[in-house]
Amino acid sequence: MQMSATGSDLAGSYITALMASSMALREVDAAYANRLVETGRNLYWFANNYRGIYSDHITDAQAFYK
Repeated sequence: MQMSATGSDLAGSYITALMASSMALREVDAAYANRLVETGRNLYWFANNYRGIYSDHITDAQAFYK
């Protein structure tokens, strides 16, 4: 798969939120917590394989992030 836009920096923030949520919800809903972990793992794969800064590729966001 060829990617023209990346965002591993932004993906890292989402991964953190997914993993923290899975820890907080583990005792309440283990199945949902597992889903959050799996989603975080998939997002990590993307971020690791398609590295780049979000605002470098999404020009509408450049003024906000810089």
